[in-house]
Amino acid sequence: MRFDAAFCSLHAPGLNWVELSERMYSRVGAFVLLSDGYDAELTADFEGDGRFVLPKPVQEPDLERILKLIEPQGATIIPFKTGTA
Repeated sequence: MRFDAAFCSLHAPGLNWVELSERMYSRVGAFVLLSDGYDAELTADFEGDGRFVLPKPVQEPDLERILKLIEPQGATIIPFKTGTA
């Protein structure tokens, strides 16, 4: 099974996110690491080749930027709307 993206927290208890990203490399189109705020060193070391760092709290423009980079060719993106039922 292949997934478009996997999201993982930098601080997932009992989880080594580096090992997880390496294991999932062939099964996901993108691996998105959620960090506690922007970390320039982490971003420089980790990002590239389908890997991204997304600071928390997640801002819609940052998430949309990553989703546009990983969307399959020819896919239709339906905008996310907040505050609707």
